Amino acid sequence: MYAPPPPRPMYSPRMPRRRPFGVTLLGILIILIGLLVLFVGLLLVLIVVAPGSVVPAEFSALLTVSGLTLTIAAIVTVVGALWLVAGIGLLRLRTWAWALALIASLLGAVAGFLTPPVGLGCGTIFGIVVFIYLIAVRRHFR
Repeated sequence: MYAPPPPRPMYSPRMPRRRPFGVTLLGILIILIGLLVLFVGLLLVLIVVAPGSVVPAEFSALLTVSGLTLTIAAIVTVVGALWLVAGIGLLRLRTWAWALALIASLLGAVAGFLTPPVGLGCGTIFGIVVFIYLIAVRRHFR
């Protein structure tokens, strides 16, 4: 006896999301930047906590003048960790990573503008380009 085919589902199967090449490249770049900033932050913490261990004591004495240096080192370390997490989330097309990278790019652009002459060119332009690109690929993160 002939059995009828099973009924079709009322919904279409969900298509897997494809990650654009630019998002892959941006995710890898942000991970690398996060690792670099995290390394610098941890190095600053080490210089403040154990003067003379990484750089000569004459130079580390300049950095350990106050608790402000330790606060800055801690902030740099946290920012590096956030960049790292945002890059991993971008590679996985997570919505929260898109928002985190958007905020971080704006903060990076502002920080680059406030630290001339080196940051004015690199940090500001990179932050603005990342911000514009993230707005352009927003639909991939929904």
